[in-house]
Amino acid sequence: MVSIDADIIFSKIPSAVVTDNIEDAACYLIISRSIQELLTSRRFNLIEHMSVEVHKVISQSLLDKADIISMIKVSLRKVSPPVPGLHGGVSAIYSSPINV
Repeated sequence: MVSIDADIIFSKIPSAVVTDNIEDAACYLIISRSIQELLTSRRFNLIEHMSVEVHKVISQSLLDKADIISMIKVSLRKVSPPVPGLHGGVSAIYSSPINV
């Protein structure tokens, strides 16, 4: 099992903060469905590779907000890696500006 966290760092205040309108916000449903589609359509051997691919999907989902996003950080945690004696899992973090 892999746990995924994503941080979106804004360089400007998103208009949704002011308008309180969902139409002005990033749609996390679309982002999560895009990630699910990626993860069900491909097999990944390494969480390092998976973190970069998830970053790409998130970047694509947020292209219309690229002018106000300075960074996207994706953290993946393999909860139970198949390594004898390793407890607590392992993580891979990929952080980069939005890929336009």
